[in-house]
Amino acid sequence: MGRFSGIVILLVYSSFLLAQKGTPKPDKIVRLDNTVIEGFVKEINSSYIHYNRLLDPNGQSLPVPVAEVWKIIWNNGEEEIINPKEQKAKVEASPLSVTDLLVKKESVLPQKFWMRKGAYWGARGGAGLTIPVKPVGSDLASEHAVAYQGGLAVGYRFRQSALQLDVLYTCQQFALTVPEEGFPEAMEPLKGIQNRLIVPLTFTRWFRINGITVGPLLGVYAGYSIGAGGTRVRNAGKPAVTYKNCSDCKDTAFGAVAGVSGTLVERSRFALVMDVKWYHGFGDNTGYRRAESSVAAHNALIGISLLHKFSN
Repeated sequence: MGRFSGIVILLVYSSFLLAQKGTPKPDKIVRLDNTVIEGFVKEINSSYIHYNRLLDPNGQSLPVPVAEVWKIIWNNGEEEIINPKEQKAKVEASPLSVTDLLVKKESVLPQKFWMRKGAYWGARGGAGLTIPVKPVGSDLASEHAVAYQGGLAVGYRFRQSALQLDVLYTCQQFALTVPEEGFPEAMEPLKGIQNRLIVPLTFTRWFRINGITVGPLLGVYAGYSIGAGGTRVRNAGKPAVTYKNCSDCKDTAFGAVAGVSGTLVERSRFALVMDVKWYHGFGDNTGYRRAESSVAAHNALIGISLLHKFSN
């Protein structure tokens, strides 16, 4: 749990530093004739690269035809080739006009994948903890157990944000406290396993902080119990036994999602994202009955997503 907590604190602290951020360096648009425009790149599409001027940083963006641009040098030093040149001599970064072209850098995402608008898809995997919602019945322990999940994601990128829908197969485990057969005073350690299809819809607001892309996320989710599930005896003195849940125990679950995401690798066509999410389940477990009821649970998960844009 120490490492898990450290990652959460690091990402949240990075988001907090946004308020302390000064004015970053500008991006550089290098034309095919080797002239350089320093400014704030707002958007890239198939025809134009839009940027803002210093004298009107919040106004209408100015277009530069994509066909006239050799490359973009982002403020973190990374270069993106737009139109390859036969001669790739070093270009001195001398602006055309400091008064007209130097712009104020705002709190937007200058990285390539999240800079562009458009749909994307990807895959996600994660692991963490399942924590039953309190209060719990006599058969269910309140202690946490291991959880893991995997699935697919689709989403849409805006200029500084993203809306994402996931479909995730989630294995939730939990501890049971059941009197041992023939010895009511002794508790037999059992492990419950519950499989759910969880579908969260989340909204992420992205920020660029000292070369790192991070952002808070919020959303809601719906879940549905799937598979046989079961409870497995963990008593070392007996062989392990799995009891299948009843066939009519499948149910729906609802909850809220909150967390922090950070982009680990970002290119023009894909991004590798790590997130820390808290799935807050609604309801409680006062009426839980072993092998007859589904468990209402919270989940704390760390996940990795590989996201890829649908098209150019």
